[in-house]
Amino acid sequence: MAKAVEKAVNAILKANAAIDAVVSNRIHHDHLPQNQILPALTYGLVDDVRPITHDIKIGPGRARIQVTAHAGDYPTANDLAEKVADLDGTSGTFATIIVQLMRYETMVKFYSDDPVVKEFFIPVDFFVHYGT
Repeated sequence: MAKAVEKAVNAILKANAAIDAVVSNRIHHDHLPQNQILPALTYGLVDDVRPITHDIKIGPGRARIQVTAHAGDYPTANDLAEKVADLDGTSGTFATIIVQLMRYETMVKFYSDDPVVKEFFIPVDFFVHYGT
């Protein structure tokens, strides 16, 4: 089950016109469905830190979210990953969650050399500061 911050990231991805032009509704939580048409995106929570004292939340959360661009060729995967990285600085309310700041962190480029599963995938990591 997706955490609230993941739902906010899903809404951010779906609301971006440049990303929508490439993947349409092919945005998935955690993994691609079998036989997914590419290009597509996956997103998921890497970790989530909420400051607490004596079991009481005392500030906004900071989640590391990974959004991965998947494509059948490098130029498409790279272009999609760059569009995702351009979300750096995003803030606002998405899926009822207050996103104070979505900050780009890293991007790593991979590919599958399996001739049957020719796929390029580029994970893009963000820190998402969210909540009150």
